[in-house]
Amino acid sequence: MRDFEIKFDETSLKKFESSFKKYPSKLVQAGKDIIKSATLIGERGVVNAVRSGPTRAVRTGNLMSLIHSKFSGFQGFVMSGASYSIYVHEGTRYMRARPYLDVGLKNVENEITLKARQILDKAIQ
Repeated sequence: MRDFEIKFDETSLKKFESSFKKYPSKLVQAGKDIIKSATLIGERGVVNAVRSGPTRAVRTGNLMSLIHSKFSGFQGFVMSGASYSIYVHEGTRYMRARPYLDVGLKNVENEITLKARQILDKAIQ
């Protein structure tokens, strides 16, 4: 599992705190929008990691086609429905590991952070 950290300067935090007192439901919705956006961006990153690069794992396209995301409230998940995905990701004694989930999410980490900042900035204006 990969966690993300988004940093804000003191001025942004004060602005956020002030806005939250005035518009709590608006910022709760912004939080949900951030989770949804981050999950969808993460899904795209994981698919790209399966499609190319050192974690390329395409023979039939089944693994790539079964990668999907799910989000509910303040939780988002990117997963694969292929029964063998754990073996591709972690490797076996016969096959090297191709950690496509880790690499895919790492590749889009900056994009997720940028999107989160955009959503929050829009919400606290």
